[in-house]
Amino acid sequence: SRYSNSSSAYRESVKARSTARRLRDPPYYLWDKARRRALSKRLPFDIRPSDIIIPDTCPVLGIPMTILSETFDNSATIDQVIAGRGYVRGNIAVISRRANVIKNSASAKELLIIGMWLAGVTAFDPKEVPVIKALCGMK
Repeated sequence: SRYSNSSSAYRESVKARSTARRLRDPPYYLWDKARRRALSKRLPFDIRPSDIIIPDTCPVLGIPMTILSETFDNSATIDQVIAGRGYVRGNIAVISRRANVIKNSASAKELLIIGMWLAGVTAFDPKEVPVIKALCGMK
């Protein structure tokens, strides 16, 4: 890490400032992180901090979301709905880090296949299949 040669007191002060900044203006913090990622990856970027609405619960997993989370799973993150299109209006969603990690490590088809497999090997209510298919855009 870039602070590995720094004193522990300095590292703690950096951590405290970062925490304070996140808590002071969470939408701005998420916006700034997305802006930096867009610049480094040369992605389109046209959102404003006012475009970032942080819900109380993750719209994907339904878990409570926080700005600071001990496990990070519940932390709010900005997701590019369609990867590679950038951080532009209509292509961002604020979701939990857990949902973002799951989404970013598999395609929609792979997630559906895994879900169908889990449905076959675990107790699953067959009445939920039409709902799942509808959510996935299947008939």
